[in-house]
Amino acid sequence: MPLLEYLNISRGLQFDSVSSADIGHLHGRVNHLKYLNVSDCMVNTDNLMDVIAYMINLRSLTVSVYENSDIIDASRWKHLITSSLSHLTVFRFRFGTFDRNEIIRKYEDFQTNFWIKEHQWYTECLLGDQILSQIFTIPYLNDTRLMGLKYVRHFNTRIDDSKTFDNVTDLHLPGKELMTSSGFYFPNIRSALHFESESSIDISQLHGRVNYLKYLNVSDCMVNADNLIDAIGRMINLRSLIVSVYDNSDIIDAFRWKHLIISSLPHLTVFRFRFGTLDRNEIIRKYEDFQTDFWIKEHQWYTECLLGEQILSQIFTIPYLNDTRPMCLKYVRHFYTRIDHSKTFDNVTDLYLTSEELMTLNGFYFPNIRSLIIHSLPVFANESNEERFIRSLKRIMNLSNVKHLEIPLCSQTTGSTILLMILKEAPNLSSLNIFNCSIDILKNNKEICQYTNKMIKKLQFCVYSQSNPCQKPNDISSIHKVFSNVEQMTCHKTQSDSCLFLLNNLPKLSTLTIHFYQSANDSSFSKVKEELSKLKNIFFYEEILRDMKHVKLMAFGFWVSRDDINT
Repeated sequence: MPLLEYLNISRGLQFDSVSSADIGHLHGRVNHLKYLNVSDCMVNTDNLMDVIAYMINLRSLTVSVYENSDIIDASRWKHLITSSLSHLTVFRFRFGTFDRNEIIRKYEDFQTNFWIKEHQWYTECLLGDQILSQIFTIPYLNDTRLMGLKYVRHFNTRIDDSKTFDNVTDLHLPGKELMTSSGFYFPNIRSALHFESESSIDISQLHGRVNYLKYLNVSDCMVNADNLIDAIGRMINLRSLIVSVYDNSDIIDAFRWKHLIISSLPHLTVFRFRFGTLDRNEIIRKYEDFQTDFWIKEHQWYTECLLGEQILSQIFTIPYLNDTRPMCLKYVRHFYTRIDHSKTFDNVTDLYLTSEELMTLNGFYFPNIRSLIIHSLPVFANESNEERFIRSLKRIMNLSNVKHLEIPLCSQTTGSTILLMILKEAPNLSSLNIFNCSIDILKNNKEICQYTNKMIKKLQFCVYSQSNPCQKPNDISSIHKVFSNVEQMTCHKTQSDSCLFLLNNLPKLSTLTIHFYQSANDSSFSKVKEELSKLKNIFFYEEILRDMKHVKLMAFGFWVSRDDINT
């Protein structure tokens, strides 16, 4: 195994299953590590610190742990650093607990010479009522989640805290928080959301709070058009404005946006939007208003429409805004041919297709698709039909860029040839999501096994309702014949002996996630964990994916060092 220098551990890793005896086995595995980032994990403080103590060459340590007061211990961190981490120069943390008074008390322990003078590791607190209070090193660690302002800042005034939030780029901004917050300044906000609840009186108070904002991204919000436009009118230094709002016809008003830009946004150079309404005829009418010289000649802000039947029709600026959701193709394109629309969908990376849409589709091309979800496949009568299907795929996208594929292969409806054809056209494909029963139709095809064994590093079996006919338990003894080089796998509820079989027969598998439906009295998850805990150097995580009335869709997973698997 190559020596690790960088390790980023995010969400859900647990050290609570590692005994002191197990910790001893880490020596020699992690002592070459130089950079460690432990992000949003649920940890046992003793075990985490014992693990870090073996990382004797660490240069940079970042730890973000919530709901754990034991870890907020300045004396213990000082002892760890001075005794074991002689090369450490960067230490950043964010700890949280619901006891705001405890945060204040422990904050004082971080104000000694060791923290302030020797290392210049300055700290600050965010104090909340009935929410998690935080203590953190300055500057505040940026997060993938939007930051809210339901806090009071607490810090020693002798320290310059003016740049505390320089790294924060995404802000959640309800009106009540905005009007009552003070002492906060965010110079680099790219996205500020939630104008829905603002009244016209509240909007008037925005002046002076947001007039330094340069970049605004309002994404998939339910907004009142009047209040949103009034709010933006206060952002007089905006350079870039991106607005994505669905199911709101009032906001599709070219004349009002033109007036706003001319009167209030003199520095605006980038304006991108995507608006939607169920009335496709209204979209067509309003599209004409965006074809004037102001939009076309002065700013080159070109627009296009996607017209649907009984679904949301859209009008948007070119290129189409990429989305975290896969794009579907139940649309007819509408645009003026005098404008080059050949690159409209260059930014789209995720595509959702049905066979019916694919076979009838015209005028779309997606050169940069990374993730392709094929929701349904027809019953192919012969190989000619399969070849026609592949030609249709190639007509609308560049398959050579596809890295992830979800395809509903099933012995009841189709054979393996269609997947083989895609594998031949998609050399960068490394992640595959299929039905359980697909193994039955793949394992006997030697040619396809050559491709899957070589190409697929990440394998996931589709998770549907328990009544789905393709959700039958698969014969795990065949998986290694088809996917011998898999490194990460997600599968359905399985037993501990099955997990051990996979680990023993898939030589590169190090991460396994199990999705399963769990009722209140179901303890099988604990039994699997108990058995697997016998492996050395194993780390578990768990997550609720969907919480329904009587059952939860759970994800339980683990990472294990390959050196600990006895084949």
